[in-house]
Amino acid sequence: MKKIELSFDSSLRGLVGFSYGKENFKEQVENQVNSNFDEEIEIIFPDNITRIASSFTQGFFNKLISTYGYYDVIKHVTVKTQSDGLTRRVFKGLE
Repeated sequence: MKKIELSFDSSLRGLVGFSYGKENFKEQVENQVNSNFDEEIEIIFPDNITRIASSFTQGFFNKLISTYGYYDVIKHVTVKTQSDGLTRRVFKGLE
């Protein structure tokens, strides 16, 4: 499993915005995903992030979902946040 630890300004508590999600995927994740998408990926959000809006989640996962489909994304990608509830809401925002 490939682990990708995201980095955000330590003063940030929440992430919001479709374009901000797309930008962060492109800068922090895109070049680490192989083109076959055959490797499991764990995306780790820093503990200072306590809120993630569905708009951010949709932008962040937009390229993966449009390329591989929702079901392959949820099959190959796990997310780790500072709480189980927040982690569940990340994928709920994609439904």
